[in-house]
Amino acid sequence: SITQPLTSGSIPSVPSFLLLSPHKPIIPELLKTHGMVTAADNSNCWSIWDVVHRGWDSVKFFPGYQLPVPGHPGRSSFYLTAPKTTAWAEQWLKAHRDQRFFFWVHYMEPHAPYNEPPAYDRFKSPDDFPNLDDTSGEGGPELENLAKLQNPHAIRRLQELYAGKILY
Repeated sequence: SITQPLTSGSIPSVPSFLLLSPHKPIIPELLKTHGMVTAADNSNCWSIWDVVHRGWDSVKFFPGYQLPVPGHPGRSSFYLTAPKTTAWAEQWLKAHRDQRFFFWVHYMEPHAPYNEPPAYDRFKSPDDFPNLDDTSGEGGPELENLAKLQNPHAIRRLQELYAGKILY
């Protein structure tokens, strides 16, 4: 199934409607013609599709939700792959430091849900829905709906939550 890569770490097969044109080169294909080594370190199965099969010398895929963090609030099992992603990136960079390279590192942490621990939610203001967050799975959708209606306080609160997640 299409969700199998999320739990196994395998590279997904590509539905034909998502295939990129073989007549249009992608970045690693272009850079390899100029002698560059290419690698992708990715934890988002939705961003790799057939891209991983085209021109990369190295590809590492970390499933987006396999690292539950004890004591992390709310939906802690989503998008906490940075330690594994960073560790592999550091190893790859050390091994290729004397080469010309292009290295794509894709982190999931900047994506919703914005569920950082409360200590990192330090950008909130009393005017911007300070009691709504994304740790329960309820506040995030409410904020998103209000933001779609151009509510400036909801938009600001989402920015505050994003900043906290990045800080975390």
